Amino acid sequence: MKFEGSYEIAASRSVVWAILLEDGRLSSLLAPEFQLKKAGNNKYEGALHIAVGPLRGAYHGHWAVSQLVEPETFQVDFEGRNDQGSLTGNGRIRLEPHNQTTIFHYKGEASGDGRIATLSPRMV
Repeated sequence: MKFEGSYEIAASRSVVWAILLEDGRLSSLLAPEFQLKKAGNNKYEGALHIAVGPLRGAYHGHWAVSQLVEPETFQVDFEGRNDQGSLTGNGRIRLEPHNQTTIFHYKGEASGDGRIATLSPRMV
């Protein structure tokens, strides 16, 4: 499954970068469905809550941030599991300055096993 999107943040790129990887900030920027806590240098633990048909539930796991190019971009790798199966994937975050705001771009891929793997990608 591929995912991609972007949205505008009412702050400069340098401000967004400065707070982005603080405890809880990454998850609040990605979506309220994420609950991440810092677990070390560029490592996080937490849950992704999904409420889409048969995938409903929380997937608990680990996130790692790497390939940081301040203040432009970084890589995110994740793995999560619940009683329905597991999710793994990676993505790229890119911050684009735009006037007095920042465009937050994200793009990545995820795959799963267990019950998740039996679903059509269009359902997810």
